[in-house]
Amino acid sequence: MSHNNNEEYRFNNFNVGDIPEPEHEDRDVNVRGIVIAGVAIAFGAFIVFVVSAFLLNWLTSRGQQVTQVPSVSPLPTLQPANPPLQVNEPADLKALREEEDKKLNTYQWIDRNKGIVQIPIDRAMEIIANENLRHEQGKTYDDVGKDAPVDWRSGRPIEGGK
Repeated sequence: MSHNNNEEYRFNNFNVGDIPEPEHEDRDVNVRGIVIAGVAIAFGAFIVFVVSAFLLNWLTSRGQQVTQVPSVSPLPTLQPANPPLQVNEPADLKALREEEDKKLNTYQWIDRNKGIVQIPIDRAMEIIANENLRHEQGKTYDDVGKDAPVDWRSGRPIEGGK
């Protein structure tokens, strides 16, 4: 079967001759628009260059008027002294304990003008215990704890005892 280019072929009721020719651009790109855009970009870059040069010149001349140049480094600070090292730890601990025991177990004036005295800790606990007993007089052993909360989460006292 020979085919002629001028013949129309049928394929599944489709006429091959009905296919339109492929289309393409019938004109070139808009050269004028591209040139105008390029000139506009170049002009914008030139304006940025001129403004930058002007600002650089103006700021540089202004900076020369300053007589003292500010330092970019922070002010010098004094270095803290290194902590003293303990040469004899057991002796230092013993001296500390003796000093603490002296404070806890001796009488000493804190402020003589105001009449404030430091008393030994055992005597202070005895005084506090006696004050609490005086406040608690009239209560029996069974009354102790009646004001305590029923449930540790509730915060409500026991009503009427038990």
